[in-house]
Amino acid sequence: MRIKLIFTIVLTAISLKSYPQSNIDSLLSQLETSKGIQKVDILNLLTDSYKLNNTKEARNYALQASIMAENLGYVSGAGYASQNLGYIEYIYGNFNEALRYSQNASEMADKLSDPELKLRTYEVIALTYEEMGENENSLLFFQRSFALNQSIKNYVGAGLSLLGIGRIYENMGKDRLSLESNLKSLDIFLNLKNNAGIAKSSMAIAKNYFIIDNYDSMAYFYTRAEALIRQ
Repeated sequence: MRIKLIFTIVLTAISLKSYPQSNIDSLLSQLETSKGIQKVDILNLLTDSYKLNNTKEARNYALQASIMAENLGYVSGAGYASQNLGYIEYIYGNFNEALRYSQNASEMADKLSDPELKLRTYEVIALTYEEMGENENSLLFFQRSFALNQSIKNYVGAGLSLLGIGRIYENMGKDRLSLESNLKSLDIFLNLKNNAGIAKSSMAIAKNYFIIDNYDSMAYFYTRAEALIRQ
């Protein structure tokens, strides 16, 4: 896995969660006795729990969930399984497959009027297009992600979407627009008093100022980010 891919995931994967081992053990126990729709939901939760640290196992659970959901006609379960498969293919660098699964999940999200599923698909599609170097498409989906995060009042997600937008503008050589987006992200995280977000935004802003040769501002924001990271 490439360093850039890891860095992108750390900064931008909005919907990922960390699951304690006790929760995973509980899900595995429930899986043995569950049936039907409940089993699909548990398989999807297990996929989420293994996404970052055991991608092979996550793919196994996601495929099981997808097949079972389709057999049951369980659209929501199939949608989340497809979204998970899209993310896993993105991790593996299979970008065409990542887009195929994610776009399929997006269509299901539309049928279900499910903003959470829609948001998760936007995130993966934006990241996938970024890795493919398709900046215009990536920017479009980061912008959609930002708008949806705002509409459902997920302000942490909105701040992270702005960081994605800032990164794409940087890739496109639009340094001032990149700085503007990252400053808006910082403002959101300051209002939330979210130190992790403040650190990420400050680091992105420091990079902006380095690019435009404003070294005093770069040093200020870099020092600010470094201090928060050390806490």
